[in-house]
Amino acid sequence: MARKIVHYPHPALRHKAKPVMAIDKALHINIGEMMEQMYVAKGLGLAAPQVALPFQLLVMNITGDPKQPEREEVFLNPQII
Repeated sequence: MARKIVHYPHPALRHKAKPVMAIDKALHINIGEMMEQMYVAKGLGLAAPQVALPFQLLVMNITGDPKQPEREEVFLNPQII
């Protein structure tokens, strides 16, 4: 597990996240690390800036249970409308 959750006033939390432009191996690795960190933190979701990644990326498992991977969801470039 390479990624750690950062806390305010960490500079990564002050920058606007960039859109994900490519679905590649690096993205898959980042998603896996984010899922792992989300479960370690006993969370339901985690956004990329929370682990100092500058991307519009969100991982979620509404159950919070790593034994239910079928409930895992990944959102690339999400928008609230």
